[in-house]
Amino acid sequence: MMRYSVTVLFLLFALLLGSCAGAEPLRSGEHPPVRLTVWQTYWDREDGAAEYAAMRRQVE
Repeated sequence: MMRYSVTVLFLLFALLLGSCAGAEPLRSGEHPPVRLTVWQTYWDREDGAAEYAAMRRQVE
């Protein structure tokens, strides 16, 4: 029974990995520009805005 269970788990794992193998490759060519986005909480708005500005300067 144990050998059967291990075999079934192995086959299910192989099926899981194999089902992802047919994914389409990334498109080449032009992509939309990357945008910097953040989530801010209302209680940390001032610090969040300062961190966003500092991060934006680093990215640009």
